[in-house]
Amino acid sequence: MVLLTGAHGTCADYAESIKNTGFSISKTGGRGGKGVYFWAYIDPELAAYAKDLAVSWCMYVKSTIGYHDSNDDCVVIFAELNVINVFLDLEQQETKERLILFANNVYRRVKKESNRKKAVSATYDLFVEMMEKELGQEIDVVHLRVSPPSLDSYIPIQITGSPSCYIARNLDVISIQRIEGA
Repeated sequence: MVLLTGAHGTCADYAESIKNTGFSISKTGGRGGKGVYFWAYIDPELAAYAKDLAVSWCMYVKSTIGYHDSNDDCVVIFAELNVINVFLDLEQQETKERLILFANNVYRRVKKESNRKKAVSATYDLFVEMMEKELGQEIDVVHLRVSPPSLDSYIPIQITGSPSCYIARNLDVISIQRIEGA
């Protein structure tokens, strides 16, 4: 079993609902396909960095699509992800190259049917589904580097690269550890 840690940013009302009934997976998918997104960290000293990323993401959502008549104060849900089946690391070079070859064949076809954001998300979803069929197992968590919302207080991403996200595709792997205000 693989144990991962991450921080998820959302509004206070959504966090309360998640605490009571658990996470749900959006039908539309995100930057790396469907799932619940957590800013990844291993070293406890970087939990503050993951929290800042989560808060920045919450602020980005507030300023773009909003939280629909909710208490939109940002909060952060810290969680452990207990991978039961498969952890798919899209940053591992061999897997990344397979994704690139796959995307070269699929993305243009998918883009004809939807906008760019939906096409990117759909391409990731199709790749993960292909890998699940190939492996004969469900993929619990996907690791992917994601462009962050603006974070001026940290080392530039030109030095560190985009931060890592864990995308939980199996909700059973998520264990909430704590919820903190921004």
